[in-house]
Amino acid sequence: MLILSRIRRVKCDEGKPVCARCSTTGRVCDGYGIWGGGGNSYAERYGSPKSQSPSPITIERGLTKAIGVQELRHLQWFRMKVIHTVSGWFGSQFWAKVALPATSTEPAILHAVIALSAAHMCEFHPWQAPDARERFVLQQYSKAINLLQSVLLHRDKTSIAVVLIVCQVFTFLEYLRGKHKLAETHLRNGLRLLKDLYTEESMSYHGVVVLKPASHAKVLDHGIVRSFATMHLQADLFGRHLAGIDMILQPMETEVPFPTFANVEEAKDCLDKLLHGILLISQKLRENRDGFENDWSRFDHAQEQAMSLLQAWLETYYRTTVEMKRRILLNGNPPEGPLAFGTKTPPSTKPITREPIAYKLLLSYHAMATIMCNCLRADSESAYEAHTTEFMIILEGSIELWKAYLLALSVPNNVKLSDSISEFGFLPPLYYTALKCRNHRIRLHAIRLLSQIPHKEGVWDSNITASVGRKVMRLEEAEVSRGMDFDFDDEFPLEVVPDLDAYCYPKLPESSLFHEVQVDLQEEPANSAVLTCKRWQVDGNLEVLKCHFDGRRWTNIP
Repeated sequence: MLILSRIRRVKCDEGKPVCARCSTTGRVCDGYGIWGGGGNSYAERYGSPKSQSPSPITIERGLTKAIGVQELRHLQWFRMKVIHTVSGWFGSQFWAKVALPATSTEPAILHAVIALSAAHMCEFHPWQAPDARERFVLQQYSKAINLLQSVLLHRDKTSIAVVLIVCQVFTFLEYLRGKHKLAETHLRNGLRLLKDLYTEESMSYHGVVVLKPASHAKVLDHGIVRSFATMHLQADLFGRHLAGIDMILQPMETEVPFPTFANVEEAKDCLDKLLHGILLISQKLRENRDGFENDWSRFDHAQEQAMSLLQAWLETYYRTTVEMKRRILLNGNPPEGPLAFGTKTPPSTKPITREPIAYKLLLSYHAMATIMCNCLRADSESAYEAHTTEFMIILEGSIELWKAYLLALSVPNNVKLSDSISEFGFLPPLYYTALKCRNHRIRLHAIRLLSQIPHKEGVWDSNITASVGRKVMRLEEAEVSRGMDFDFDDEFPLEVVPDLDAYCYPKLPESSLFHEVQVDLQEEPANSAVLTCKRWQVDGNLEVLKCHFDGRRWTNIP
């Protein structure tokens, strides 16, 4: 039974803050009682956030006493295990500092978190009847939805925060369940609420709304805004652009701090904004290339500004990491510092703390952003050949993270990333490498790494991304494989960084390269997708290839 699909079949009478027809029947309006019909701005449904004083969520312990044994067991599981994976490679503060404390005072958040925790123990198969665990997930899901009704009556800043927290938890939950459309609905609704709350204090560039920190700092916890910014960027990176939500949540006032980043979160916030801006420019180019042709100077200025900020970020990054290494050399890793993976370290090794690993991952994202920005106006896929250095940065960093994860995995009962939802990881840079780097050795190494750690990062699924990367590689290299007697040495150790001087691969013709790769995730069967690839043939005609992936194998679509 799918709770939200049933809810949406009830026609809303457009009442505020929820429609009477839904509330009198024990139902909630379109979504979970706040975004159904009416045509009113979402901010109006809560009253003006500027007219009230902040009322932050505080920590109490009485609420958890009222829940059942099974619910308490899943809450403990979240605290002990799930939170270490769901918080991602950067240790998102949203889960430990916002969502978890709020479970002590806000029933809706409590049951949403319990549902997410329980979902980590389930395998969701649409062709099978829900088992006891999945029914428990849906039960908790339903409780959280119904409990939001009383939250809406307060019409204050705390209620807004509660709704946004539950919205974010539901987004992760639906991605985990493989319900991508519902996940995007939750994400879109949360972003719309944020946009409506702060549009007056935001700025707009070429139709893109930028929400500055001053507009949300007095209303919402920074962790909430950062979490939505990350999820929005994740969706855009995967090609799941949310139409009508052209906005950037800017978590910091300064473009690039100087001389160093205060911490890895600040470094990530800064780079996220740059990367998201590049993605939105690229999106607008695809949607309205003729419009940009009438004003190329404006586009060139935006591209040059992005490249300048990327360079400034890199300079600050190197100053920061040099200072970090000096500090570790003098003082060692702080004993209280969170571990990169899980809660344990092999007794024979030094603790692998999160900070150095996270900075290494950020360098991969910077390399990807640099390639994207440089190739925004590329007329040929061959333009990516000039960025082998950046692709190697992505590969080297990913190898280092993979080795660190394997080391943590060797500890009994330590955390595993399997079937978890992480906010950000190495899937996007490796996937980008698999699609855009035509050096066979590098792209195959990236594809094999994608398949080594089965897990999810929001919308990103390692099994699907690895399979798509391998399929695209084989399609692009098919002509070379048929026309030449060339033996690819594909059996190489993943922990070794390749020496490119030792490999010589044939150059792929432009007519073999796809300029567009689109992945449409399918909900039935689970973990399936439809791949659409486009490339220009020698005669100038556009070739479109479509394939279906059922989670194990590919079949061509006529």
